[in-house]
Amino acid sequence: MSKVKTILRYILTIILTLAIIVLVLVNIATSTLLNKNFVLGKLDETAYYVKIYGQIKENFKNYIQQSGLEEEVLNDIITQEQVEKDTQNIITNLYHDINEEVSTEEIKNKLSANIKKQTKGMLITSEQQKSIDRFIDDICNEYRIGIAHFGFEKSIYSVYEKVNNVVNLANKASLIIIGISLLALIIVSTHRLYKFFAFLGIALFSSGLFFTIVNVYINSKVNIQTITILNDAFSFTLREILQSILDNVQNYGIYLIIPGIVLIIIPNLLHNITKYNQKNKTNFDKKLENSND
Repeated sequence: MSKVKTILRYILTIILTLAIIVLVLVNIATSTLLNKNFVLGKLDETAYYVKIYGQIKENFKNYIQQSGLEEEVLNDIITQEQVEKDTQNIITNLYHDINEEVSTEEIKNKLSANIKKQTKGMLITSEQQKSIDRFIDDICNEYRIGIAHFGFEKSIYSVYEKVNNVVNLANKASLIIIGISLLALIIVSTHRLYKFFAFLGIALFSSGLFFTIVNVYINSKVNIQTITILNDAFSFTLREILQSILDNVQNYGIYLIIPGIVLIIIPNLLHNITKYNQKNKTNFDKKLENSND
């Protein structure tokens, strides 16, 4: 019977370890990539709006030569506040399935006003007007591309929704499994409660060791600081997000390993001390009885 209980304890500990790992992964996901506020916070931390604002302005200059206009027509057609607002709208679209497109009407009006001011008193031919109209369309389109980087928000939301549903299900399932495993572990350790804490410690330690190994492995295989996608501003923010996720993985590893070690050592130590004291007391009582005889 004792062997059966020991086997059950190990099986329950493995199940508990897996459930803890799933629960931690869920918490990391919901507090980082699946959390809109986390992403917006990273955009602020990495000065994303400032960088993308400067980059869009630089990209506008690529269209000047073909338009035949002076660079001054681009002055004050966009603001950093506008870039920030439109970027946040795009992020909201991704997380809440809101189809709010980036409006370029204000940019078009400002640019048109600047062009009229610059070409005042000049005779504009129909061909030149077509060139100016193309220039305005190109600038507006460049702004949309610079803000959104992609045109498939619906697809991203669809993936996000499916992942979110799986994560929510995994969260509930892992909590239930952890609760049942702990209860079952208590039952099979009724007369030796120290074993419950020791095996709980093994589960925590194993979970922490898993995250520590994962963190070391990823860092050894992937150099996050070299990842480059779309542009410098986006790449830098993405690298910071990924680094933050890995930092969470590392922290969870430490947070689980330390209490795991404590629960493995302390209960067993207290049990052995108690057992030792009881043995000494028994031996002392026997000696006392023999001396009385």
